[in-house]
Amino acid sequence: MRHNMFKEYFFSESRFYFRKWWFYGLLLAFLSLGLLTSQVANFSFPGLYVNSPWVLMYIIGLLSLLNIFIITILAAQILFREKDSQFDAILYATPMCKSHFLFSRFTLIVVVTLLCFLLLLSGLMMGHLLRGNDPEKYTSFHLLNYLHPFVVLVLPNAFLCAAIVCTVAWLTRNKLIMYLSGLAIYIFYMVGSLFSNSPLFAGASPPSSTAMALAAKLDPFGLAAFLEQTQYWPVQLRNTQLIEGKGNFLFNRLWVIIFSLIVLFISYSSYRFREGKKEKAKKKVIANEKSTIAIDYKPVASSYSNTAYSLTTFLSFVKLDIRFIVKSISFILMLILWAFFLGMEIYSDIDGGIRLPQRYATSGLMVKNIIGTFPFFSIVVLLFYSVEMLWRSRQVKVAPMERTTPVSEAIILGAKWTALAIVPILLIVFCILIGIAFQLLYHYPFIDFGAYASLFFVLGVPALLYASIIVSIQAMVRKKYAGLVVAALFLLITNSPVGSKLGLAHPLFRFARSFVGYYSDMNGYGAYLQAFGIKMLYWLAFTIIVGMVAARLWGNTRKTSWIKSKKLLKPVGKFVFGSCVVLMFITGTIIYNKTTITTDEDELNWQAQYEQWYRKYQHIAQPTISRVHTRIDLYPENNNYMVTGEYTLVNKNPQPLDSLLLYCNPDVVLQDVKIEKATLVKKDSVFGHYSFRLATSLHPGDSITMQFAMHYRWSPFNRHAAFNAIVENGAFMRISRYYPVFGYQPGNEIENGTERKIRQLAAATPLKKLEEKDSAAYNYGFIQFDAVISTSGNQTAIGTGELKRSWKEKGRNYVHYQSPVAIPFRFAVSSAEYAVKKATQNGIAIEVYYHPGHHENVDHLIEEAKNTIVYCEKNFGKYPFKTIRFAEISRFTEGFNATAYPAVIFMNEGVTFHADLRKEKLRDVINELAAHELAHEWWGTAQIAPEEREGSVMLTETLAMYTELMLYKNTHGIEAMKEVVHMHKDLYEKGKPFGTEEPLYKVKPGNIYLSYNKGLVAMHQLYELIGEEKLNLALKNFITKYAYPNHPPTTIDLINEFLLVSDPAVHRKIKGVFM
Repeated sequence: MRHNMFKEYFFSESRFYFRKWWFYGLLLAFLSLGLLTSQVANFSFPGLYVNSPWVLMYIIGLLSLLNIFIITILAAQILFREKDSQFDAILYATPMCKSHFLFSRFTLIVVVTLLCFLLLLSGLMMGHLLRGNDPEKYTSFHLLNYLHPFVVLVLPNAFLCAAIVCTVAWLTRNKLIMYLSGLAIYIFYMVGSLFSNSPLFAGASPPSSTAMALAAKLDPFGLAAFLEQTQYWPVQLRNTQLIEGKGNFLFNRLWVIIFSLIVLFISYSSYRFREGKKEKAKKKVIANEKSTIAIDYKPVASSYSNTAYSLTTFLSFVKLDIRFIVKSISFILMLILWAFFLGMEIYSDIDGGIRLPQRYATSGLMVKNIIGTFPFFSIVVLLFYSVEMLWRSRQVKVAPMERTTPVSEAIILGAKWTALAIVPILLIVFCILIGIAFQLLYHYPFIDFGAYASLFFVLGVPALLYASIIVSIQAMVRKKYAGLVVAALFLLITNSPVGSKLGLAHPLFRFARSFVGYYSDMNGYGAYLQAFGIKMLYWLAFTIIVGMVAARLWGNTRKTSWIKSKKLLKPVGKFVFGSCVVLMFITGTIIYNKTTITTDEDELNWQAQYEQWYRKYQHIAQPTISRVHTRIDLYPENNNYMVTGEYTLVNKNPQPLDSLLLYCNPDVVLQDVKIEKATLVKKDSVFGHYSFRLATSLHPGDSITMQFAMHYRWSPFNRHAAFNAIVENGAFMRISRYYPVFGYQPGNEIENGTERKIRQLAAATPLKKLEEKDSAAYNYGFIQFDAVISTSGNQTAIGTGELKRSWKEKGRNYVHYQSPVAIPFRFAVSSAEYAVKKATQNGIAIEVYYHPGHHENVDHLIEEAKNTIVYCEKNFGKYPFKTIRFAEISRFTEGFNATAYPAVIFMNEGVTFHADLRKEKLRDVINELAAHELAHEWWGTAQIAPEEREGSVMLTETLAMYTELMLYKNTHGIEAMKEVVHMHKDLYEKGKPFGTEEPLYKVKPGNIYLSYNKGLVAMHQLYELIGEEKLNLALKNFITKYAYPNHPPTTIDLINEFLLVSDPAVHRKIKGVFM
């Protein structure tokens, strides 16, 4: 009988959903989401099939996080339906069994969640089957590969989430607190992963073995346990092997299930099957209860001023709703939850991980973390509060009274929006207080109140628009939970990568998206802030239009049509409506004209067409650029620069040249180009090629000149190029990449083999083999370099080579740089408002150009530069220049922490200059970067400059890593050095499954985990085999024999030098290290 009662309750509840059309729409949405995931979840796992067991476990594990929000929304409906309809008093008066009541609903929540996820999984399978005809991306289909993650990850995770959410709902009987419990699960998972250095969130700071084992045990969703068990699996095993139920993974899954059962038992035992306590109404004590006063009925005529009445009622509604929010326990819990999450995010960013030192707790760092975490949290909070606040009057049955008053729907809806909008504003204030508290806690009391105030614009304005659209959508849908789902889907599509994958990548379709640009101590928000403001004006107009329509549709009794709602607009409303339409048109036109959307497919098609058109010219001889004389005019305030230049072109080929093929990156505009004795016969600005015909053949050894002019400007409505970042302060350009060069450019080819096959392209241009012989007269392509650079009057430009002179003219600053020796065709420029500090060592000038607010590590940088110069000159040979400059650049440049050019090293502000070494002396990033980059002045920049072929990167990066290691040893001792070696060995082992294993002496340029991590380990092994003195002698001999202008070396030449200085007894071991 009891079993039948449970069944009856369960199926009775189930029928409620299966009779609703929107429920089937929801199931269809999950099926579609699975199909979409199969198309867009293209994780970069080299050598792994898309439908291999490892990749599917990873993808399905990440997708299981969605169950948190599915369960939370289902619980809000299923567990609170009687209370919302005020039927709970009757329910508790029935003889219903507590266990049947609780567990029938708990089971329904779990079943519906798993049904949704199974449809998502079905969509994923369908997508893979539809695209599974590519043997390079897909292996044979195995149903078990999909079901296994569902059983070991999805089922326990859903059970855990449902147990926690239901327990909170049952014990508190407060829907908002239940919402927060779902959000808390997600936040605690994210924070726990950050705190334990989970491999999912460690990023640039790889987890130690201890941290990874801890994460594997404690991660409630099992992803860290999965990654820990498989971290050393080779590609073949990942493509075929299912994860095994043993070790930390088994422990993890068992404790999750046991913990869930304990939580359910506690909630069942504590739950009281009766109506919750209600606040007792306060009663007024009347002095004489029996006495009555006769009062004559007299009707009172009501009169009110429209404006005064509207303002009074508006403020009254706002006051009531704000009091409802702020005085609730859920609001306090939400603040605590947010403080915990944001605090852990900030702590994680300050900490730096196992490789990098602690960072200074600057206002910029606080702002960066707040911007990165606030949007998602604010949207979730707005969604949950909007449901309760918008429908509260109807839930407590006062809505009919509201409708009898003269107050308009617009006033009611506007008050709801205002009250809701105050929540993110309060959250921003709370964020600022947390940020300031962290700065004081970490003893960095330099508060930038302007940076904090900017949050009200970059985060506050979008949050206000989110609040408006959420309220408007729910008012138009008129169904409580359906409105919530529609609003959530709208924001998901318009504010996440999902929309971009659906073709809605243009800013005109990205509703009020929070600021996703950059924040830099040197450059602030840059030009992005103006573009952001125009986008917000566009979406402000949109939300006002939608809000006006929603106000007319709000109300159960007034079944107003969309067309009629427009007719009901009063003259003022019509003016506002029309003004918003005009504003949308103006701002939309600006956004449309200034935005260029280039998809990955567009880029691939461009590369394929480039190769099809121009690869036939790959082996046609071209002249060599031997001299570059250029002028570079930087306009940081306008995000543009102009360049003029003159080349000397020499024919170093054995045969005459009668035609030339010039290439200029299409991102820049080549305004003019003239080549001596040549005529332009074809211009292809799409692919950047210009064909010239020489009037008379250019014979071997002869030279001609070329003049050109070009300019570049980027739009803040698009992304700036990371290596061509001409920004207001802290600009950096690898500008030689954008100068004209000659011949076909293999770097424009598609590298991915599958994409090449789809486009029917032949094999890509191969990297030159190590064994391939060169001609006797190798063409280095080195140049004599001379540049005059101008910039704004308040900035200093830093160039490549030696500074000849500097001056000021017409309010602009000029510098003249010249290289005293020939250098590779590789030069860069920076510009900023710099402070400068200078020193000398061995007759070499050391100059550090830095942001005035980043002075803390300048002296340490100079000291490490001195140590590196002394070590390298003693062991490898003379430094080839008279000066070494270090220039700080803004974090708008991405992709490296520091980079070396002849006589100058550019360092990103995010790592070097603001690393806090006060407590962590061994995490000496200044020592490492200064030594590594300065070592490139011997290995790769001006002396040893190997040809690009197999193993060439070992002669630059691996040798720089060795130099870095020796300088670290000299500063911090042998034991500290061994810890560094152990860390890099671990990084190498963890990188093996995701890279291509090959001998170090044949390492390819893209195989960073080999050239850096294995390279350092290999050089340390050599150091232990033959000793530092002999190793350095070999390197010194290597430079003497092979530095420019001698024939460029190969790794075989380097290994031979090691053999020459070592005992024959260890030759076999030396070869084994590198070969």
